[in-house]
Amino acid sequence: MKYLLFILIFILSNRVTGQLREIEGKIIDESTNSEIPFANIQNRSLRKGTISNADGFFKIPFEKWTDTIWIHSIGFKSQRLVLDEKTGFYVVKMQESITELGEVMVTPKENIQLFHLLEACRTNPNKIKQEAKSYYELKTVIDDKQVELVEGFFNVGLSGYELSGQELKAGRIAMQTYDEQMRMFVSAESSKAILLSKVMNETDYFPLSPLSMNFKKMRRGFYLNLDRKYLDDNQDSITVINYLPKVRSGNYFKGKIWLNTTRNRLVKQTMDCEDCKIHPFLPLFESDSILKVNLQITKTFGPKDGKQLFNHVDFNYEIAYKSRVGKAGEKNYRIKTNALLYAYDFDEVFFIPKFEFDKKASDYRKIFSIPSTDFFWKYNDEYRLNDHQNSNLAFFSDPASMTNTNYASKTDSPLKKGFFQEPYIRWSTNRIIFKESIPDSLLDPTKVGLTDRNYNLSVKVFLDMNSYQDSTNILTCTIFDPYESYYLLPIDTVTHCFINIYFDLVEIERRKLELTFKNKVLTREELNERYDEFVRRCDLMKENYFKSVDHGRNKTQLVKWNALVKSELHIDNMEIFGLFKEK
Repeated sequence: MKYLLFILIFILSNRVTGQLREIEGKIIDESTNSEIPFANIQNRSLRKGTISNADGFFKIPFEKWTDTIWIHSIGFKSQRLVLDEKTGFYVVKMQESITELGEVMVTPKENIQLFHLLEACRTNPNKIKQEAKSYYELKTVIDDKQVELVEGFFNVGLSGYELSGQELKAGRIAMQTYDEQMRMFVSAESSKAILLSKVMNETDYFPLSPLSMNFKKMRRGFYLNLDRKYLDDNQDSITVINYLPKVRSGNYFKGKIWLNTTRNRLVKQTMDCEDCKIHPFLPLFESDSILKVNLQITKTFGPKDGKQLFNHVDFNYEIAYKSRVGKAGEKNYRIKTNALLYAYDFDEVFFIPKFEFDKKASDYRKIFSIPSTDFFWKYNDEYRLNDHQNSNLAFFSDPASMTNTNYASKTDSPLKKGFFQEPYIRWSTNRIIFKESIPDSLLDPTKVGLTDRNYNLSVKVFLDMNSYQDSTNILTCTIFDPYESYYLLPIDTVTHCFINIYFDLVEIERRKLELTFKNKVLTREELNERYDEFVRRCDLMKENYFKSVDHGRNKTQLVKWNALVKSELHIDNMEIFGLFKEK
């Protein structure tokens, strides 16, 4: 098969949010003064929430000084934050839940009762299905220099304690080079790695923990001991269990498990493994290698409709990485990545943009391919990590950062040298041409019939809708899909003209679609109906165009369709590609 490479031909041609204000502060442990990361902060008056970052810092909107704000963190007593006009920065000191319960008999290195508690939780049916909004953040540091930042919002599928799927709503990426060779590090699949991490099931991608094993394997593989017991805000009994692998092989996690023994539910689990032999990471290039991986994972769970659901995962890893093994320029790097995914709205999920990606598309490819929704990033005030210096915004705004919004304009982009060799292409007045990766001489034209089976051109229209208060923004964009497109016939200037006219025709239909939204308030259902009708209309147009122009060989019909594009978009493809000119 001939694969297609794409070449562009350029044609010359105290913060106030609405009526809301923000407070900021830091959450610490009263007894140790240490920061409490990822605490849940909720403004019940506004039904808005956020979480503290890894340093305990948070920001949250409020409308009145009487707003009811509560702070929750597992293992601590929930606390109400009373607002005060005179306070510029709140330091919230949380008390540990220390109510001790009855004694538990502990024998050296093993406690059969604790194994029974874990087994009872593991086998307790918890198959509730749910969707939720979620916030995702990832930061990567190489040798103490930040080189990567990914922020995204998803709809996630939840199945009890496990994440079962995710759909991208919006994302943004910023990267910086980390050495004199202008190389970049990308965590292309980290959100998928989080999906692969399971609590109650074994997986080929991560070490084992007690809850992923049956009773017999659990006893053979781990030591358990009681850390402490306390009562939570609902007066339920919480038992905290330490677990340690009997063999330090890199195939097992160590950590802690918080069990609600009153309701037989998992509340929290930490999973640490140093020098993991099982992990989901691969080197970026064949000449590179991964020398060592350390994992630190924390997961929390909360009640929903009488069952326990996934709430959040703190997913951290450190990689000893060697690039260009055995070659000039061989070098070792210490890569540290902190990622977090937080599910926060179980009642109303995002409108997911209408665009079907290739099933293997990574987060990076998706985010770089679709247009950035400025309206969403400006007005979406839901869960998001913040810090006192607004470091995320600063990193995105840094001139040294390559982002999904400035990527196309960066002429010296390292990414253009191979990482995205076949990008999705957004429509513009620039023209695209196909360059065959094998010579035409290898293909005998007499043996190839001009049939639709020898080519496919896939052009899709991206559509997204976002609302904030009384405003609604609908964004559309025409995009050429290189993963579903192929062309096995000889390629010449007629081919280029034929393909570009089709791209233009879909853009014309997109503009017609956009006009139907103007000055109208549409529900999600109405928008979906209009989009589905648009797709049917485009499919009919595609069929008529392909049949009439016969791959561009029907001159009369090609002239007709070219005239339509010229009239609507002021682009004369036949003139650009020099077709049918008299000698």
